[in-house]
Amino acid sequence: MAYLAYLNAEIFHLSGILSITFCGITMKNYVEQNISAKSHTTIKYAMKMLASSSETIIFMFLGVSTIQSNHSWNTWFVILTILFCSIYRILGVLIFSAMCN
Repeated sequence: MAYLAYLNAEIFHLSGILSITFCGITMKNYVEQNISAKSHTTIKYAMKMLASSSETIIFMFLGVSTIQSNHSWNTWFVILTILFCSIYRILGVLIFSAMCN
């Protein structure tokens, strides 16, 4: 099912990653109701293990790429990145707080 969502997104030149994400979100409600409690627990811990393993691999690749290549330092890029991240984080918190309350 997820592969079909990915293929449809690719056919229409849309984001395959987003289509798989929304497919998973949609399917979660239906899958949880149709499996046993033991299977639900097994799937939950298997997904946690896969997520942890994937995160470890990503950080390993990030560490290797940081050491291997030459990087140029751009002070304005760093300053503006921190500034915009802070501004949009504040806006996001304010907007979501207003929506929740």
